[in-house]
Amino acid sequence: MPSDYGLAAFIMAGAALLNSYICLRGYFDDQWPQADGHIMRILLKMGVTFNERKKDKIVIEGPFILKGGKFSLKDFPDLVPIISVLALFADSKTILCDIAHARVKESDRISDLRNELLKVGANIEEKQDQLIINPTYNHEYKEGVELDPHKDHRLAMAFSILGLKLPVFVKDIECVKKSYPDFVRDLKKLKAKVQIVRTVT
Repeated sequence: MPSDYGLAAFIMAGAALLNSYICLRGYFDDQWPQADGHIMRILLKMGVTFNERKKDKIVIEGPFILKGGKFSLKDFPDLVPIISVLALFADSKTILCDIAHARVKESDRISDLRNELLKVGANIEEKQDQLIINPTYNHEYKEGVELDPHKDHRLAMAFSILGLKLPVFVKDIECVKKSYPDFVRDLKKLKAKVQIVRTVT
């Protein structure tokens, strides 16, 4: 499991959504801060707790009843995709604000993300620098849809975590190799059923 907070965020999110017990080992010393280390603060505010949190180990045992809220992601826009997925399963509205700069990543992580999540029936409002996510009643969403990450590794990983809760197809999943070559392997540790289909052109 990765010791980079930005990548570990996806595994922790998966653990928060599932009946799980996950131990991440690595280097999580907050004396050497990572911007994406704010994932810990956001998870705590959303109702996630940690069995252990040490410099070399984080243990999380899910699932949790997630809380909505308003979160500024000004200094860590890479967390927008995975927090948006978690927000789909929260108990109330979530507002992600100060995220305009997320539009100029590998994809437009506001419009592209919203348009793909609309396919599963998500209720998401987009503003220039915000996403407003209202979870559906009983967290019921459409299954079996294909989600296109627009060649953005973080969208691909976020959609894969969504796939832990409902069956979806993630197009071009192999784009995750850009930042997390072992993502599919680690996803399987969360009991994910992963089948990579390569299209022939």
